[in-house]
Amino acid sequence: MYRQIWEKTIINIQLRLKEALYQEADKIYLSLADKCLLHVLLFS
Repeated sequence: MYRQIWEKTIINIQLRLKEALYQEADKIYLSLADKCLLHVLLFS
């Protein structure tokens, strides 16, 4: 009984961590893309 609850909890935590990581990665990629775009606009 407890083991099933524990496994579900662990799976939920892993999913939340993955979502958070993907969101952070998206922010990083967006900021990199913005910097590249700025560079192109300024130095073209």
